[in-house]
Amino acid sequence: MNQIEITDLVNTSQTYEEFKSKIEKLKIKEMYMECIEESIKLKKEIKDLEEKKYEISMKHNTIKRRIDSLENILTISEKELGDYYS
Repeated sequence: MNQIEITDLVNTSQTYEEFKSKIEKLKIKEMYMECIEESIKLKKEIKDLEEKKYEISMKHNTIKRRIDSLENILTISEKELGDYYS
């Protein structure tokens, strides 16, 4: 709150109680705005983390498919070697 706002509050208030009430309302409004800003930041952070989670999941699935493929090749190779020595 700047000096002009305070001066305006003093000039428009009829009593000290009214002035005090206006100040409290402004403080509450300021806290509310800070909460909204923090909420927006947290929502963005959640979105970013969800995107990273998705990317990691895709990499995990790709690696898992590659391992499965290599295990299948290994199984076939072992079978072929067994047939060769039989």
